[in-house]
Amino acid sequence: MGEGEVMTMMTNTQIWRLLRALGRGRRRLGLEAQRRRLMKWICAQEDRRRLDAGGQA
Repeated sequence: MGEGEVMTMMTNTQIWRLLRALGRGRRRLGLEAQRRRLMKWICAQEDRRRLDAGGQA
């Protein structure tokens, strides 16, 4: 799953909720840096889930 696909599925509100759930401070990083970090995290989760499911990553 690419970054563009993830972004079309998530609203900014959902992104903020997820960031808060992950314990990231809003003020520590700019929005773009947080979004990049979030995308890496989501893509890593997707890859891990695919590997766990026995699919191709």
